[in-house]
Parts: sequence; structure tokens; C-alpha cells
Amino acid sequence: RPAWHREEKNLHTWSIRRYEGTLADAEGILSVEQQTFRECPYTPAELHHRLSRTEQRLWLAEAGGQVVGFAAALRTGGWTGPRLEADLLAVHPACQGLGIATALLAALRRDAGDSREVRGIVCEHNPASQRAFSRAGFRPSATTYDLLLYRIRGFVPRPWPKWDGSIHPLAEEREAIALAALGGDSLPTADRIWATRHESCALTLVASAGAV
Repeated sequence: RPAWHREEKNLHTWSIRRYEGTLADAEGILSVEQQTFRECPYTPAELHHRLSRTEQRLWLAEAGGQVVGFAAALRTGGWTGPRLEADLLAVHPACQGLGIATALLAALRRDAGDSREVRGIVCEHNPASQRAFSRAGFRPSATTYDLLLYRIRGFVPRPWPKWDGSIHPLAEEREAIALAALGGDSLPTADRIWATRHESCALTLVASAGAV
């Protein structure tokens, strides 16, 4: 798609819609990504395939018949219940400052379904993104976190040290009781941990050593 500039189109006529699962939508998302993050390694066909996963939630912004922004989220699970994680937010440079990012995030919040929480990770050095999240109704957490990214780059990870224990899915209620006791106030109750075994978006793994 050709590059274009703010003055070439009436950008005040932009609109927000759901991702329709088409290859054309994937091409539009990739075009915006290449103008912003420039990190996506996928072809349009590969991206189209990856976005077909059921846990994906995507909303697009259009102006002049082109995709000019997108917000992507993942539906995840855990001991506190389903959660919607705002994963990526991008707006074409020529369309920034028009409220598109805020509208995309607001659409994600409305699309939360039964998720108990909608959250996103925002860089503390990105005030524009912070404003968009705030205007869409998000509140900053009291704690600042470090985001660690691991890039494989073709290297084989170092093998784990020898250990005589085992790791297996949560299978017995006594394991949930032990986990709750181990975590103290930082973990949910044993009943809540035990209930997650029936949730399709959550998997609790238990590490055991000897008789523990």
C-alpha cells in the first residue's frame, strides 16, 4: 500500500470496527505495524493464520478505506479468572493525535465479555500511550514492573539442572490447599485454585519434590 500523509485525506472521518478475519485486514495491520513498531517477522499470510486463534481480540481503525490503526488483545486465564490483556496498540503516524488509540482501547474494553479484568502494559516513557489508556478508562497500577523479553535468535536454551522432582497439572484438591498455604496472602484461596481446573483458558502446573 502506498504511503500517504495527513493532508492527503479527511482523517476526521475515521471509524472503528472489529477485525473481520480477512487477508486484507491482516495486510492492513501489517502495514500499520511496519510504520510504527517495525518488528513483526510474519508475512500477511502468516499473520492472517496467527490471528485466527480463538483467544485473539482485534479492533481496527479505518480512514479513507485504509486500516490506520489497530488494538490487539489476548484472552488469558488464571487463578483470578479470565483476563483480557491489551497486547499491541498502534496508529499510523499520519493519524496520531486524533483520538484513534483511545477509541480502539475503549472498543477492547467493551469486548471484554466475561473477563474479570482488562489490562495492558504501558511504557513509563510513553506519555502518549499513557494518555490513551487513561482516556479509555484504564487506571495505572500502584507498582511499576519490568518487562523482560527473551529472544531465542537460533540458540539452544541452556538445559535445566538435574532435579528429582516432577511437574504435572493440578490433579488433587490437597495440591490446591498446599499451593494456597505456600503463597500466603499473595495467592487466591484453595477453593479458587482448585476451581481453575475446569477453566479452558487456565492451566495450573504443580512442581513436586519427594513427598511434598
